[in-house]
Amino acid sequence: MPEVDPITLGVVQGALASAVREMTAVIERTARSPIIAISHDFSNAVYTAANGVPEMVIQGEDQPVHLGGMLQSVKTVAARFRDELEPGDVIARNEPDTGGSHLVDIDLIAPVFVGGRPVAWACSRAHMADIGGPVPSGYNPYAEDLFAEGLVIPPIKVVSAGRAREDVWDLLLANVRLPELMRGDLGAQLSAVRAAVRRLEALYARYGAVDVDAASVELLDRAERLMRAQLARMPDGVYEGEAWIQEDGRGAPDARIGCRLEVRGDELAIEIDSPPMCRSYRNSYGACTLGAVYYAVISALEPGLPINEGLYRPLRVDLGPSGTMLNAVRPAACVMSTGDVWCIVFDAVADALAKVVPGRACAGWTRCSINGVSGVDPRTGDPYGGLMGITLAGGAGAVSGRDGGGLWGIIATGGAAMTGDAELLEFRLPLAIHRHELLADSACPGRWRGHPGAVLDLEIVGHRATVSHVGDGTRFPPPSRLGGGSPGDAATRVYRRFVVHPDGREEPLPLHAVVELAAGDRLVSLIPGGGAIGPAAERDPARVADDVRDGLVTRQGALADYGVELP
Repeated sequence: MPEVDPITLGVVQGALASAVREMTAVIERTARSPIIAISHDFSNAVYTAANGVPEMVIQGEDQPVHLGGMLQSVKTVAARFRDELEPGDVIARNEPDTGGSHLVDIDLIAPVFVGGRPVAWACSRAHMADIGGPVPSGYNPYAEDLFAEGLVIPPIKVVSAGRAREDVWDLLLANVRLPELMRGDLGAQLSAVRAAVRRLEALYARYGAVDVDAASVELLDRAERLMRAQLARMPDGVYEGEAWIQEDGRGAPDARIGCRLEVRGDELAIEIDSPPMCRSYRNSYGACTLGAVYYAVISALEPGLPINEGLYRPLRVDLGPSGTMLNAVRPAACVMSTGDVWCIVFDAVADALAKVVPGRACAGWTRCSINGVSGVDPRTGDPYGGLMGITLAGGAGAVSGRDGGGLWGIIATGGAAMTGDAELLEFRLPLAIHRHELLADSACPGRWRGHPGAVLDLEIVGHRATVSHVGDGTRFPPPSRLGGGSPGDAATRVYRRFVVHPDGREEPLPLHAVVELAAGDRLVSLIPGGGAIGPAAERDPARVADDVRDGLVTRQGALADYGVELP
């Protein structure tokens, strides 16, 4: 591969990044469902095939839970359609065991042709409002296999040589409860990958395949060199970490997820230990698990590194035997793989890395406990449904030297998920948000505290709604590092949800369950904050006083958690 001059390298990198940004803009402006249009539950990336197979060279500022798994997805499609691709093709897929995450995340993948061969790929992954199956939104807490979670889509052309395959579109839309929303959302993704293809075709036409390929190889190689330099500065040795996931409501008990890593010069070996695969929705297939491992490693690096597939070359990851919870085999149920399971994998690896580079330790963010809400909108007579991202918008964890950053939700989204304006949600959905505000004393205390969580009061308006409550986080608080947290964490830093009926009666909302709520019922959620770094006794009392003044900590919390008594 010839060398590329710095100017061309910079121009190619900028053009690739511009193509991904345009993909994001297209989806933001044209998607239909709130989970995509408001919550930003989608991700985009561009791949080049200069080294013979597609490698992710530029990714969007999107959700880590998508971007890690997409690495294998595009390779699967390239291998499956090796001799059957044409310019203008677009392939859809969601299979978890061939590079997907869970069924509600659908990839649209489009090749870029130059000289009769595919030289690059555009990929968009987005979370559909529904994917069929017994429970609206696809989050079925009673599922014991993949087929109880919705429609499985192997790699299939939805556009062939620029022409839509209406028979395939009809098949997909006939198997979901919200076909018009899915048509609009897939249409937004389709427009996004087509926009990227046009940008990439123009780039190759201007600079030629030789120079663009050379630039792509250098971008990947440079990321590898930077990663190796980071690892070489870490102390050699073996380090261990762990995290706990709570019972699944289907017989699997609280479980330990272990991580063993070894730093060897400029390479890092990581072993993940998990229990056997379970008959519930909390398994994870390899591609999804691998993304959580990669993101935890990124959290321990110096900020500002280029994030592409070259960064992962010095990593050797062993996910454990096939058939375990984090290296599942078909047809294991897996819809929570992107939620509580992904976060627990991240936390186990981050726990080990905090012992390697304590100066860049990362505490756990709020755990993943979330509600889906669906029904028929009484204003229009149309069905609606999907996850309510606002119901898991808890606090981010601290990092060494800094408090938790915001009300960012779970670590799997990396802060890319949005809640949107309450008024916009109320406009789109037959719901009323009476209260959404920060919850004092909900963050784990430490020298660097987590960000507080929130209280959310949500009313069902004018209809009966189906509400699911799935995930984790009602038993274990977000993990703290390096002595952070306190014995009282488990009592106040976990999710607490209950239903308030119009007559004032309150009843707990059980986890791993689907319930019916009537018009006027209110779903109230106390959402925890993030984990902490360092002992609470080491926090500057002036900072504690500031937190009390800002309403983030009560006077009682200041005394109980920090030993600071304020006048």
